[in-house]
Amino acid sequence: MPLEFQTTVWALNSEGMEDVVFKKYKIINKGNISIEDMYLSYWADPDLGNAGDDYAGCDTLLSLGYCYNGDEIDENFYESPPPAVGHLIVQGPVVDGNENDSAFVSGEWVKGLSNLQPSAIIIYMNSDGFPYFDPREGVYEGTLEMYNYMRGYQTDGSPLIDPNTGIEICRSRRAGKRKRLVYGRRLAERTESLRCKIFNINRTN
Repeated sequence: MPLEFQTTVWALNSEGMEDVVFKKYKIINKGNISIEDMYLSYWADPDLGNAGDDYAGCDTLLSLGYCYNGDEIDENFYESPPPAVGHLIVQGPVVDGNENDSAFVSGEWVKGLSNLQPSAIIIYMNSDGFPYFDPREGVYEGTLEMYNYMRGYQTDGSPLIDPNTGIEICRSRRAGKRKRLVYGRRLAERTESLRCKIFNINRTN
């Protein structure tokens, strides 16, 4: 598939930004075929010292995924309080919008475009059982499991929330967590290029 990925990573030497790393992604479709049902996700495996006592979650209003220690002691790694890490989408992928929309592109606002918001966040655990396990590697079934995660579903395609009760099917527990911030299929509407900007926040107090 003729896709070109350009990544820029930088940090700022200024007060209040010492623990922040910025990442900017630009994806260019250099082929002549439109891509359908495309999902982008930002994957992270934020082991906070002892990965076995980590929790992970999200703030949907801030487009923020985060990971924190399950207690005030991180054995053999950090003093109290242990650190936390967040991944914040500051500029979602640029897609076609309507005449009233505006998107921030290359340092300026452009009418008729919009910055896509995350459509899901998925959290799964290292060496854990169904439904929150690592997708299998090296086999086709694993690609389907990863695709279902990127669509906001369990690996088998079933919903994470029981539609009859609104209750989680499986409650998360402390363990090594992976997480994905996902953008949905509207990305297919703009095939020439996509841009996304993310920054990672690491805090120790």
